[in-house]
Order: sequence, then C-alpha cells, then structure tokens
Amino acid sequence: HCDYAKVRCAVNIILSLESAPIVFEDYGEVYYKCALINITKRHKVPPFNKERLLLKFNIFDTGYKDAKRILS
Repeated sequence: HCDYAKVRCAVNIILSLESAPIVFEDYGEVYYKCALINITKRHKVPPFNKERLLLKFNIFDTGYKDAKRILS
C-alpha cells in the first residue's frame, strides 16, 4: 500500500523492543528504530508475533528528498 495522498513522508520511531521490518516493493526489507520514510512508495509490514508500537510524525508539505536534505 501507499499511505495517505496528503502525507508526503513521515518520521517513524519504533517503540517496541522487537518488530518486523518495513518492506518496500522496489527496495526490500528495512529494519530501523528511527527513520524518515518515503510513504508514497509501495510498502508493507509483514505479520509479526508481537504488537508493533510506533510513534509517527507525518510530514504534509515537504517531499521525501527535501525532508532528507533539511534533516541532514
């Protein structure tokens, strides 16, 4: 899936001790604890045996590349 059309990217912080990776259709599995995510790209989170707790900051007015440059 791709996330909401109004959200252009997001900063995700995994709060769980263990979690499944995010899997991008064109890239593959990505394990992370804190990351800027390009949620306009097709992705999924596979089933996992524990609940995933996530703090998510949606970015509405800045695309992934610009957000990456600003955060760098």
